[in-house]
Amino acid sequence: MTTSAAATGDLAAHVRAAGRLVVQPRMGMSDPADMSAGLRAVAATGLSAVATITVDSYTRVGDERAARAALRGGAPLNGFPLVAHGPAVTARVAASAGALPVQVRHGSAAPERIFHTLVEAGLSASEGGPVSYCLPYGRTPLAESVARWRDASRQLHEECAARGRRAHLETFGGCLLGQLCPPSLLVAMSVLEGIFFVQQGIRSISLSYTQQTNPVQDIEALAALRTLAGDLLPADVDWHVVLYAYMGVFPATEAGAALLTGRGAEIAVLGGAERLIVKTTVEAHRLPTVAENVSALRAAARTAAAGRDRGLPDPGQVGYGEVLAEASALVHAVLQISDDVGSALRAAFAAGLLDVPYCLHQDNAGRTQAAIGPDGRLGWSDRGKLPLPPSTRVVPGRVTAHQLLTMLRYTAEKSDRLAATRPASTEARSLAMPEPVQPDYVLTLACDDRRGIVREVTGFLADQRLSISESQQFADAAANRFFMRVQARGEPGPPDVERIRKEFEPVAESFRMQWQLHDLSVPHRVLVMVSRYGHCLNDLLFRAHTGALPVEVSAVVSNHVDLADIARWHGVPFHHVPVTAEGRTDAEAELVRLIDTYSADTLVLARYMQILSPQLCRRLAGRVINIHHSLLPSFKGASPYRRAHERGVKVIGATAHYVTADLDEGPIIEQDFARADHRFTPEKLAALNHDLEARALARAVKWHAERRVILCGQRTVVFS
Repeated sequence: MTTSAAATGDLAAHVRAAGRLVVQPRMGMSDPADMSAGLRAVAATGLSAVATITVDSYTRVGDERAARAALRGGAPLNGFPLVAHGPAVTARVAASAGALPVQVRHGSAAPERIFHTLVEAGLSASEGGPVSYCLPYGRTPLAESVARWRDASRQLHEECAARGRRAHLETFGGCLLGQLCPPSLLVAMSVLEGIFFVQQGIRSISLSYTQQTNPVQDIEALAALRTLAGDLLPADVDWHVVLYAYMGVFPATEAGAALLTGRGAEIAVLGGAERLIVKTTVEAHRLPTVAENVSALRAAARTAAAGRDRGLPDPGQVGYGEVLAEASALVHAVLQISDDVGSALRAAFAAGLLDVPYCLHQDNAGRTQAAIGPDGRLGWSDRGKLPLPPSTRVVPGRVTAHQLLTMLRYTAEKSDRLAATRPASTEARSLAMPEPVQPDYVLTLACDDRRGIVREVTGFLADQRLSISESQQFADAAANRFFMRVQARGEPGPPDVERIRKEFEPVAESFRMQWQLHDLSVPHRVLVMVSRYGHCLNDLLFRAHTGALPVEVSAVVSNHVDLADIARWHGVPFHHVPVTAEGRTDAEAELVRLIDTYSADTLVLARYMQILSPQLCRRLAGRVINIHHSLLPSFKGASPYRRAHERGVKVIGATAHYVTADLDEGPIIEQDFARADHRFTPEKLAALNHDLEARALARAVKWHAERRVILCGQRTVVFS
């Protein structure tokens, strides 16, 4: 980055001279006196700040006649009608900011008159872009927007230069649609619009990015943005990065909003942004007052100062390679089309090489979809024709309308929920930059019983600088077999499972062990299969959602559609795979495809009323858990509750077991039971047993995910 001589009102020079995060409100009032008062209040804070004049909706669409009519009639406007007021009034209002630079924010696909008026008023800074102020906001054809932005940007540069000022433009490309746009596309579009501005003669720019659903991912995106801009922008361009506070559905509570906005300030500092567009805690309810804007600026500055005092994260802690690889692929695919970025942008959207999820503009292909993953990171669920690297991770499943609405509320509801359980400042710190990971390994083994096994295993773990946190063993005297489960924590840093496995092989070979080593910090992915009974499914989804069950339910698969709403209510993809006598092979092929698609570790049959083929059972040996509605092996087959009632049973129960080719004969993991007597009707027996089934299945899945179950022929050893 280069730095030009500071000049009064030069936004980039002001940001550079601040040496700390510069805060900026989104302020715009129609009355000149009110607008002046707002600018004076920002200047009076004494903060490192930039003042804002945001124009109204009439001016954005070029309807100055309607803006003037509203002013004459005293009708309220949602911003400052800059063109209608004219240069002289605008200049007097802008002077209220004192030494602070004033940026005009607008949202127009045709900004010529706005740019001309702000230059005549003595200003030089604005923002927008040929794509970002076209696709999300209106019906202007992309070709027309590109042409008008090309002319307007050149006009701004030339008119400012003629008056001895330096024009500054900020890309809005990093804020496409405000939310649910994967970071790689935001980074790519911000850089492309920046290059577009440079090609029109602008030499002072800022590159935008908007806060999304996962703080760590946002920090990675800011690092990727800085890297890509440094590689592609000419050396004589003065540029910096600006972060926008979250632009989607805002938290309903003030505490939740404070948590979210505080998190944005920390992301800005930790991600190296020089400027932050601040929001207030009342965004979900009404337009903020001047006092509320000022309060938000002060809070952001305090949070940023605290984050700055802790220092920037070490580059090794910010693994931004994934975002950078995706964004770089998108940018270079566009730049290969034409040396003229404006022409390249039009062609890229026409070919689907650029495609904004959930954008309904006529020039947007609309083939892509984005989704929030289980870890809160925003990714692609459908990449359309985007030229992304093969390594790009995809969030499985097609997004439904219900899921889209759920995702739109995700950040707001999460912030409100977190704010209700802990102080905002603590939560903001913990979410902005996580502590280094402390690996948590679990080793399970079985071998013939002999002396020295425990000594060799624990000695090996000590040599690996691992601290044992839990150890259990069992010697089966009848079978002369020894079983062991040991859990050990490593020092903070990246897990190193493969290396430890390699080095443990000689120990395992010397005892002829059957063994496994896993990292418990890696989510255990589960695919749940159901038919029409929903009690076990609902219990599993609830436990997984609340963290009581250490699994990630990747999807629900059913041969009926009855339980689709339960899955979708929990935000889990639902797949209907009907099973017919003629199509059983095709159904199992689809099931295998889904297991591979979701990289499922375990298949859970939560009252799935279909029999898996022997071939599939053998293929998934030890990876399929079923719940049976009785204490096996009693009362197999149909109508178990009626048969139990007819026999006058005194104990009923449920059995969770591994699935084998022999129906209901697999190794038992867990059983639960309850006493019954003559007063129990078949309906009461069924209701009671539903609870037993849910409990037994949940415990079995939990122990399996925690690697507490070791197979021993037709039996299991369970270190519960």
